[in-house]
Amino acid sequence: MYSLFSEDGVRRTTIHSLSSELLLDIFDWTRLLYLLQWRAQWKWLTITGVCSRWRQVMLASPRRLHLVLPCKDGSPVAEMLSMWPSLSLSVEYGPGYSMLPPCEDPNNVPPAFQHREKIQTLTICTFYSSSRNTIMAIDGQYPSLEALEITCIGGSSLELPSTLVAPKLRSLRLRHVTLPIDSPLLAATCLQNLQLFGLSPSSTPSFTPNNLAAQLSKMYRLHKLSMGFFRSPLELYRSQKEIQGASVTRFTLPLLRHFHFTGPVTYLEDLVDLLHSDHLEAFSSNLFDQPTFAFPNLLRFLTESTSFEPPEVVELRHNEVSLLSLGYSGPSAAFPETTRSSMIIGLSRHFHEIISAAQICSELTPLFSATVELVLPASERDMEWLQASLRDWHVFLQFLPSIKIVRMSDAVAEGMARALQSSPDDFSTGPFRGLREIFLLTEGTTPTLDEFLISCREKGRTILLHRRGDTPPFIPPPPSGLGETPDP
Repeated sequence: MYSLFSEDGVRRTTIHSLSSELLLDIFDWTRLLYLLQWRAQWKWLTITGVCSRWRQVMLASPRRLHLVLPCKDGSPVAEMLSMWPSLSLSVEYGPGYSMLPPCEDPNNVPPAFQHREKIQTLTICTFYSSSRNTIMAIDGQYPSLEALEITCIGGSSLELPSTLVAPKLRSLRLRHVTLPIDSPLLAATCLQNLQLFGLSPSSTPSFTPNNLAAQLSKMYRLHKLSMGFFRSPLELYRSQKEIQGASVTRFTLPLLRHFHFTGPVTYLEDLVDLLHSDHLEAFSSNLFDQPTFAFPNLLRFLTESTSFEPPEVVELRHNEVSLLSLGYSGPSAAFPETTRSSMIIGLSRHFHEIISAAQICSELTPLFSATVELVLPASERDMEWLQASLRDWHVFLQFLPSIKIVRMSDAVAEGMARALQSSPDDFSTGPFRGLREIFLLTEGTTPTLDEFLISCREKGRTILLHRRGDTPPFIPPPPSGLGETPDP
């Protein structure tokens, strides 16, 4: 160790004098900076080649620095393990990664699977036509596996055997893959991330809300839960209620922060009736086979979370994926000061949008006590919003009594102004009585809106209009004889 002094007398310390702890922090920061290349391109290998001390520091903390040996097609697995015996394997397997041809020889097991005890992460992409051979290749026990991702392309869902075991599994992501409800993979108590997409009630009849809840009740470390069903007739989901499910009492997932669901509202209602989360930060759903807009159990699930904050912003969107989508985002634990809570409502064009939005808001009224901002769809195709009558606006906004800011397209703003012109006094006493600012999300002329805002100013009411790209906002001119200072 030695120090240098510059000409101005400032002490300079060389990197060789840094402690191992500081070096480890620097290496970890470098890992985050080059996150994508760290594993795939062996970025960490460059650092180990600088000097023997750096190499020792890195190899002493392989878990913190996520040091793994990436294995793809042609990787010399045995040679890599002989050079780095303390490190684990990260395997990408299947035709999607050019490691396994679609019609592979079932007796030809890739070299990486001869070292199952060393595999830490396993990513599989397979075609349904070759899924049988894929299952034969990957089946077995993985004592060190922490992350498993399987995607099946084409055909029906791939079914995993109950003999696939990974007791230390922390992340399980399946797409178009089914597994028994009593699978050992779902019994891993270390699970923090569970994502099941492409489930089908016909191929997974045992995945009733009660049976799934019974498994979830053991996952006390779960942070993220995502699940999605195929679009199927509602009768299939109703038939699940006839299956004898497990008897489950309401339970708490203490660490659950993110919950996503795609499927029928009846299944979601039955599932969240059994769940409680103290730290929920985000919820999203795509609901189809929608018989009703009533979801009392979902409302209770959201509001009973101790971290729940009523949404300050409500945004309406078009939804092309399902009939209805709901999303809630609360303050993040990482950035609680900078995140505003918000609610997103997505509606399919099968509905009369403004009336359907009113029905949804009526069911979720307790959520909107603190809502001050409304965002409306900004599209030229939003004809229903353009043609909404004053009565439609009344019905919709009565459930959002504290709105002060509205963001919308110039066309929707013109339609709203035309509706309000029929009863100008209603603007001061009706659902728009608290409105203070209008933000236009598109560029266009709004003569009707401008005229209406001027008439409101003449009645002693000032509303700021923010056009896209304008600074400062447009303030309607005061009537003759009044000062230029805006009314408070």
